[in-house]
Amino acid sequence: MMRTDLLPSNMTAMKEAQVRAVLVAYRRGAVMLASEQWRLFFETGRFNKHHDKDKTTFAAVIGAANRVQMCRYQVVGQLGSWLSNRENEFRDMVTRSSLDPDTKHMLHVINRLGTWFSRREIALKETGEIVSDAIR
Repeated sequence: MMRTDLLPSNMTAMKEAQVRAVLVAYRRGAVMLASEQWRLFFETGRFNKHHDKDKTTFAAVIGAANRVQMCRYQVVGQLGSWLSNRENEFRDMVTRSSLDPDTKHMLHVINRLGTWFSRREIALKETGEIVSDAIR
């Protein structure tokens, strides 16, 4: 059983409205930042919490630059966590599959390097063998 109590607050109605406005702006900004980070991920293969190309637009939505930076750090952390969970699921699926051991190894290498969308050749470290396009 869980219990919650209402605690009195010294917050005035105006302060409460300001806090709610910041939350709304923060959530809108987080969606915009996530969109930017996904674009960056598909272009470069990684998220970047220091990427600050469109500073004025985000500051106009969220507020001060420090809020934008804090929001960006949180968004990148959440996206990184989500991606890490997908990596783990993929690894488990490959491990449990009936693929031959060489194909499994190549898929594990791609997953470990995070080169799912890379256009460059991927070579196995031990043998120097190039992962074929069919496997990728």
